[in-house]
Amino acid sequence: MFEFKYLFRPINIVTINIYKNYAKLGYCSLNKNYLYNFNIYENYRGNGYSTILLNHTKDLNFKNYTNLQLHVEKSNQIALNLYLKNGFKKKTTLNDIVLLEHSIIT
Repeated sequence: MFEFKYLFRPINIVTINIYKNYAKLGYCSLNKNYLYNFNIYENYRGNGYSTILLNHTKDLNFKNYTNLQLHVEKSNQIALNLYLKNGFKKKTTLNDIVLLEHSIIT
């Protein structure tokens, strides 16, 4: 079973931490509908925890917003693949940065 703990910061920022058996697996931050600092600690990667944290974050975000955006480096194929397989679409690319968006409005 997973546990999620939230750290609320000023100006609409929340950090979401994911735990399993009291071990912190990783975290991410939301600023309104913008996702950043998404990270699963290296020794926990490859176990599907990224997808679990991402889905939890999307569910939390979509309670207040109809879309979720993030930027990722074009060269970071592992992250790009994670986001694309979880419903994000490429909006635009500028130099080596890709803007992705997931929307609940079709």
